[in-house]
Formats: sequence, structure tokens, C-alpha cells
Amino acid sequence: MKELVFLLYLSQIYYTSLLSYQGQVAVQDGDFVGADAYFQQVADRQKQVFGEHSVFYAEALNRLGEFYCTVGEYELAADYMLRTKDLREQILGKRSVGRSEERR
Repeated sequence: MKELVFLLYLSQIYYTSLLSYQGQVAVQDGDFVGADAYFQQVADRQKQVFGEHSVFYAEALNRLGEFYCTVGEYELAADYMLRTKDLREQILGKRSVGRSEERR
């Protein structure tokens, strides 16, 4: 049973990696509407499969923030980046997030 659960999680990670890659290709092609849809699908899927308080979901929110920054939607980007920071603090602890920010 554990093997089956592991394979299901692995397949979800693979699937969302493909969606993320398609989003990156769409950005390179200048298809920002398509890229947005792919990155939103990744976030929705990560939240559905791994939960709202998972590292996978936090990474998906971060990816959305980076995307919106790239296309000049800075207020939206800041919202996603702050949500990512708050979620990482909840998951990893405030000191952990603060230390990673100090290294930059």
C-alpha cells in the first residue's frame, strides 16, 4: 500500500513538473495568458494533492510570484511572494525563512 501511495505522489510531482515546464515554454514564446493558466494549474494541483500547508504548494505560489514579476504585474507578484513567505514560515519556522533571506 505504501508503494502505491508513493507512486501516486510521484506521478503528481511529475505531472505538475510537466505543467510548469509548459508554462516556462509559453513564457519564452510570449504566450503570457497560456503561461498564467499553466502556473495556476500547478498551484491548484499542488494544493489539491499535497494540501494548503505543503512545501510543494509554497513553491507553486512562488513560481506564480516570479511569473507575475516577469510580466510586470508587480502588485500581484508581491501578493504571491508574501503568501509564499508566510506559508514557508508556517511550514519551516520563522527562523528558517529569515536565515535564507539573510544569505541573499
